[in-house]
Amino acid sequence: LMKMPVSAAQQLVELIAQAVKDIEADVGTQIPGGTITDVNSPTVAAEDQLEATATRRAALRNLQAATHQLLATLMPAGLYGLVTYATFYYKAAIDTVVGAGIADLIHSMDPDSSKGGVPVHVLAEKASMDPRKLTHILRFLALRNIFCELSPGHWANTRHSVVLRTDAPNTIVNALGHLRDDVTAPVLFQLPKLLLDKQPDG
Repeated sequence: LMKMPVSAAQQLVELIAQAVKDIEADVGTQIPGGTITDVNSPTVAAEDQLEATATRRAALRNLQAATHQLLATLMPAGLYGLVTYATFYYKAAIDTVVGAGIADLIHSMDPDSSKGGVPVHVLAEKASMDPRKLTHILRFLALRNIFCELSPGHWANTRHSVVLRTDAPNTIVNALGHLRDDVTAPVLFQLPKLLLDKQPDG
């Protein structure tokens, strides 16, 4: 039988698999017997606190690059362009839930998800939001594992929404505020205009 050539996409899958093995091995070396924490666990993962070794940094870079390349290879070009353009919606959604304190509210009512999550109408009432709009935002973020809908309309924190709590040891709330005010707004509104200006000095 003639061996079929390995496609570019399959080669990328192999790179992704190797990066995962490298990350898991690095975590296991630093935390004997340690494994990667479930992404839907509402905790600060032990591996998030580890030293970022050269091996782990390289594996994460490879994983991210190969994953993006795989999506670019397999997705129809129009869809890929639209999805890439729409990434700024995540910023708006995160700014909304941070401003409303949703991760803090969930943690105050169901910190370990043992109660089955917090009903969206309760979150919306406490945050002075419309429950339907809040549901759309949370479901959008859940596509990236930021929050988890445990059952219809009941929400819990995940590893990636815990960092949106103001009291979490690994909080990024202050960093997000700095990025929003000093970096993101000028980039979104001024950079395209500046780059399209024909004058060399802007």
